[in-house]
Amino acid sequence: MDKKIGLIFLLTVLVATRPAQAQVSVWQESHRGAIYVSLGNNIYSEPTSTVHVYQQLLNNSYDLVNAKGSSSSTGGGPNVANNLNINVGYFFNYNQTWAIEAVYNPFSYYIADNQHLTLKGAYNGVQVDTNIIYSSQSGSHYFINSGSTLLQFNLVRRVPVYRNKIRNISVDLYGKAGVGPVFVHADNATYKTESASVFSTSAGWDADVSAGVKVTVLRHYFVEVLKKYTLVKLTGVPMYEGVATQQFALNSINVNLGVFLPTTKFNPLFRKGFKRKRGLPNGPEPRGDLTPEGADPMQQVENY
Repeated sequence: MDKKIGLIFLLTVLVATRPAQAQVSVWQESHRGAIYVSLGNNIYSEPTSTVHVYQQLLNNSYDLVNAKGSSSSTGGGPNVANNLNINVGYFFNYNQTWAIEAVYNPFSYYIADNQHLTLKGAYNGVQVDTNIIYSSQSGSHYFINSGSTLLQFNLVRRVPVYRNKIRNISVDLYGKAGVGPVFVHADNATYKTESASVFSTSAGWDADVSAGVKVTVLRHYFVEVLKKYTLVKLTGVPMYEGVATQQFALNSINVNLGVFLPTTKFNPLFRKGFKRKRGLPNGPEPRGDLTPEGADPMQQVENY
């Protein structure tokens, strides 16, 4: 009898001390996260803006009123390659509905050639208010060339709308807002007094807000369409013996293609689903608690 009791005790100890199988309950996850990278294109309207030119040594402080901007120095359509943007983001909260995002958004701005403008202010020390033809033939141009950039840091809100049972298609609404610095590659001239082509890292700042929809397939690949408004305030565009300032709004449509990846091993956003007659209801937000059909959804799930 003592031997049997001893054997039972030994087996009990061995069972109690054996390595446990890896089990994870999504409700016990202390952290979740996901990153995304996307490449897109901006299709934006050409803004009208008043450009203020300040050249102290030349006694100039005047406005070029309501100058029509163009995305091309020749007045043609935008160069698609010059309007590509790169977006990198990180979802940081437990439900993965809030993210921070950095956006590299190149742009260009040219005062369209051969347009009638009002020149108003001090020119060569004399107060003027007159109409002119602003043209490269007369020795004037205002180029913010390709290589200029709107760098933006956004706070992102994701609102889940739909996710099918097998988790291979999902739809989310997105809202974004942020601010950032503006870098310009300027090449300007005022009546045959031309400044060298320079790159400025302190030209001004921008603020943006956007909203749209994102469709994700196979949990990792997405297309995103956004309506975006960007306010650009330039405070130090290099000019000959001075600077130019201006403010304008870019109204654009962004189409982005990207990839979405988890930063934690057990992330319900990236778990495959399956069709089932019973079990958890199908909803827009994945709960991560898929279990074999008919099982208790609150139990721990092995082999997550």
